[in-house]
Amino acid sequence: MEPAASVIVPVRNGGRDFATLVEALAAQTLPRERFEVVVGDDGSTDGATDGIETEDGWLRVLRGPRLNSYAARNRAAQAARSRTLAFCDADAIPDSAWLEAGLAALDNADVVAGLIRFVLPERLTVWSFLDMDMFLDQERAVRTGRAVTANLFVRRDLFEEVGAFDESLPNTGDFDFV
Repeated sequence: MEPAASVIVPVRNGGRDFATLVEALAAQTLPRERFEVVVGDDGSTDGATDGIETEDGWLRVLRGPRLNSYAARNRAAQAARSRTLAFCDADAIPDSAWLEAGLAALDNADVVAGLIRFVLPERLTVWSFLDMDMFLDQERAVRTGRAVTANLFVRRDLFEEVGAFDESLPNTGDFDFV
């Protein structure tokens, strides 16, 4: 049976953050048999994705050479089995109702971008603040016709029609895609 959603996660050396994401996905209110998690590993060397694949295929890892997160997302999206792609980042901690809410919002749209809340790092830097203000303000991004893949739902046919993410871009490829 086709899953209602394929969660697409790029990761490179995800460490503890990635393990926390997997726990949060396992705790979704959408039943586990209704979605899959497809990880695009972008040349990790820390072992974060080693041995995490599940026998039932709920979580799969597609390893590739170190290029960038957009190549990893494309690799995972290509292997996804659902007509709905739910993108999140390896350091995200989605709310337990994240998938249900995103799928419901997608009933009336082709692309949905959701709220991103921040957990401030222990050591704040000017770069932390700039990243949050310039790139991760999802509400402002949506108002200007952009969005980031930390919380993005898109219909697979539209993803393929647009042509996936531009793998030549080192960053802001999600803005470019949306």
